[in-house]
Amino acid sequence: MTSNFRALAGAIVEQVQAVQSGASSAAHLAPFEPASDPRRLEGVLFLKPETTMPNVALDKVLALAADAIEQWGLEVAGASVLGADYLKQHDIIARHYGVINNISRNGRGALAESAEAKLQELFGAELAAGAEVLGAHEYLARHPEASSAQLSEMVDKLGFKKL
Repeated sequence: MTSNFRALAGAIVEQVQAVQSGASSAAHLAPFEPASDPRRLEGVLFLKPETTMPNVALDKVLALAADAIEQWGLEVAGASVLGADYLKQHDIIARHYGVINNISRNGRGALAESAEAKLQELFGAELAAGAEVLGAHEYLARHPEASSAQLSEMVDKLGFKKL
């Protein structure tokens, strides 16, 4: 069975390119239509921003997503391409990734007790010596010369530990 998502792939690629060129911040390619049966489950599929980078074959990423959608016998009830400006304006990422976003913005003060305990376990000596714990937003605010891409690259090189 071919999914309606596969049929939208070309339009999705075109709209992503339009968003990247600054032509638009959002496009609803197939307006959402809720299921008539309220017992049916609904979900949201987000593609990570890395999949839309110029060096990534977005059409192949979408083909993989379509394969999975078809394998699971799912139906797509709507499709939108939302650019960074739209996501920021409507605070979508902050609401979707609430805990992660809170830690990114507020650093150590936003950690749960269990995460703070793990932080102490892993980095107690460094913390006792004065090491400071910053969330990503905090770091970028203190270091305006750094970009989010540079911060990501630095973290990738240093490695990370989950708390």
